[in-house]
Amino acid sequence: MSQTSNETQHNEVGLFQVSYRISSGLIGAPVFHVNLTVSTVTQKVGGIGTITQTRHRPVQLETNLSGNYFVLPILPPQEHSLSVHLTGLPFIPHPLNNVVPHPNVELYMRLDAHWQAGIATFSYFEDGTKITINDAKVQKVKFADVVPV
Repeated sequence: MSQTSNETQHNEVGLFQVSYRISSGLIGAPVFHVNLTVSTVTQKVGGIGTITQTRHRPVQLETNLSGNYFVLPILPPQEHSLSVHLTGLPFIPHPLNNVVPHPNVELYMRLDAHWQAGIATFSYFEDGTKITINDAKVQKVKFADVVPV
């Protein structure tokens, strides 16, 4: 495959950054902001994310995301899509040597071939209850400031 064909396939080659806003679009629903770094060489993805929800008891959950992606094969003339799976771990300011934090977020995205948009399912824990948001819209946004407070 030529480099031109590969660029068309992934829209980006090598290492690049991308940010998304993920939400069901419903008023008051959780919104997941993610900043990711993608390696098309290793197909690894990592970054940070923040889940927010405006309500009486606001939600603000920060997470350190890591995972991978793969290309979903589709026969021509249809364009392939990308499947991204990320697991989030809480930020630990001064981790102890033997402490392994429990994942606080799971994110599954199915994106178009150009990393521009798609749909997602994400889940997180709130007060010991697992909250899952299905069929959320993934929108590419300018690199966002989601550094944890």
